[in-house]
Amino acid sequence: MEITPFTIKDGPQVAALFREIFKENSWSERPSDYMDEPQRLFHLSSGGMFLIVKEQGKIIGTAGIILLSKTEGLVKRFYLKKQYRGSGVAQRLLAELEKHARQIGLRKVILDVSKNNNRAVRFYEKSGFIKTTVTPREDWIESQLPEYHYYFYKSV
Repeated sequence: MEITPFTIKDGPQVAALFREIFKENSWSERPSDYMDEPQRLFHLSSGGMFLIVKEQGKIIGTAGIILLSKTEGLVKRFYLKKQYRGSGVAQRLLAELEKHARQIGLRKVILDVSKNNNRAVRFYEKSGFIKTTVTPREDWIESQLPEYHYYFYKSV
């Protein structure tokens, strides 16, 4: 297993994973989801980051950070294929994401999680994230729906 930064050639596999996760969760795809252009979603040209996890050349997970300021980032698309959940891959991916966040000067990461995603809520709580009522990003659709999402933050 390897965790590496996203490259454009990874795009088709990443889009397929995104759509698999959306289908699994019965989420609707919107143009602003940039399924086929994660480099746009994560503003990679402006310093955002997006990591992929590969197992034998196949993408099995993703995680990225959208910069909100020089010291804060929004974690998005922290996804793992179903068969890899509970295997320790998520912890390794989160550790790598946090390492990269520190390297670019971030001090805090924030995220939103669907209230019905108990597994993810437990994962973030066990990983040192703190639940808050402060919305992560005012222009993010999920941030405007506190009745459906929990918000978390963590110092890195």
